Amino acid sequence: MGLVTRDDGWRMPDWLWERIEPLIPEPVDKHPLGCHRPRVPNRGAMDAILPKLPALFDRTGMTPEDPERGVPGIERDQVEALILAAEGHGDQAVALARKAAAGARSLPYAFGPPYPEKPSFELLGEILLREHRAQEAQQAFQQALLLTPRRTESLLGLLQASRALGDQATAAEAQAELRKIRHAADHPQAEMR
Repeated sequence: MGLVTRDDGWRMPDWLWERIEPLIPEPVDKHPLGCHRPRVPNRGAMDAILPKLPALFDRTGMTPEDPERGVPGIERDQVEALILAAEGHGDQAVALARKAAAGARSLPYAFGPPYPEKPSFELLGEILLREHRAQEAQQAFQQALLLTPRRTESLLGLLQASRALGDQATAAEAQAELRKIRHAADHPQAEMR
């Protein structure tokens, strides 16, 4: 458990760490023995860093009420949802993706790239599609497009969900919007089939 004495929502859950740890490369230590501090274990570093995030937000001038303070928690829920979905725990993945989407809904609208980088409703739609829940996926992608208009990944998801439902009108609208976006792009991609 390391340095953390209580879980205030900023500590990485054990089950998530167990899946991430194998992905972290082993450190290459080229120092001769005894001439440097011992390396802090990755988990210890992660557990020490995450609880410090609220204080970092305080130093940036963010108030405790600022909705953007919730972004790290939203991103953590997104990662956990993806892992659960990959491991075949669809209902749990959907529940966490819904939680992330609810948190994202409270974030203020901002110009520029979405924040978090992966819009939570888009992620929810993708997980729902994998679970063969096209009606709910279509709704999630429509919500994603309200928050991030004309985002191609959300439009592609909406197209796929609409086709799965047999909703030809919505599929045609999404496809037409994608064609407009691709036509205006610097390097148009091959036509969508």
